Amino acid sequence: MRRFTMGLALSAAFGMVLLSGRGGGGSSPAPVTKKTEGGAKPTAAGKTEAAAVAGYATALKGKVTYNGDDKPGPKMLVPTKDQDKCPKEVPAEGWYVNEANKGLQYAVVFLKPAPGTKLPKPKAEGQPGIVEVKQPHCQFEPRVIALKPTDKIVFVNDSDPAIAHDSNLAGVSFNYQKTLPPGQKTDPIDPDPSDKSPYKLSCAIHTGFMGAYIWRPTHPWMAVTDKDGNFEIKDVPVLEGGKKMILAVWHEMLPGDHTMDIGEIEVKPNEEATKDFAIPKK
Repeated sequence: MRRFTMGLALSAAFGMVLLSGRGGGGSSPAPVTKKTEGGAKPTAAGKTEAAAVAGYATALKGKVTYNGDDKPGPKMLVPTKDQDKCPKEVPAEGWYVNEANKGLQYAVVFLKPAPGTKLPKPKAEGQPGIVEVKQPHCQFEPRVIALKPTDKIVFVNDSDPAIAHDSNLAGVSFNYQKTLPPGQKTDPIDPDPSDKSPYKLSCAIHTGFMGAYIWRPTHPWMAVTDKDGNFEIKDVPVLEGGKKMILAVWHEMLPGDHTMDIGEIEVKPNEEATKDFAIPKK
């Protein structure tokens, strides 16, 4: 009995030594270096300085065109569910190009911080808004959405004829799923922001042929091109010290992470700037 009691005491003491070695006493765990978005470099304290602002340009406008000689278009898919209520074909991923002027729709144009900095504060905090995502013809409309940091999403099932949908919003740190009967809409949804990539939207009932993208960044300098390829980003920061922000574009058909840097932008306080470009680059 004495040997058994002594064995328990030694085991408990050994366990306490192991636990104390994890937090303090012995060796400390190696420090964790966090990555910062937008290519910014952490300071010695682990924080990144925001770029100083000399003023704000009224707007940055431009047009994105498709740089190709062919006549591209979205992939057309045949619905595999509710064929009697869905269109015979529905558009999916692809280059949505205006044949008259080669304007590219559904490109996401946005600003990135100058090297070694993080994005500055916006000119003013935006007003909270509600952005509706509709589902009229076995498709999400619009196909690509760029939210403001204060915006929330509402899914609306306005399908005609009536069809139930199951909206799935999938991201790195936030996921949402809701089955929505015809004629109903969800409560406002507040997804986590990210400056790296958009959320992928799908329907669990109509898998494979219903899809869209929703991007909620941490800043207001992002826009989606319209059917003519036009975009407008308002109140663009003009940085002190000659530093320049970088213009970038995201499109579902671009390779890799679907993004491409266009280059530094030239903007002046209280003036409007223009930047046209074409993708994909040849």
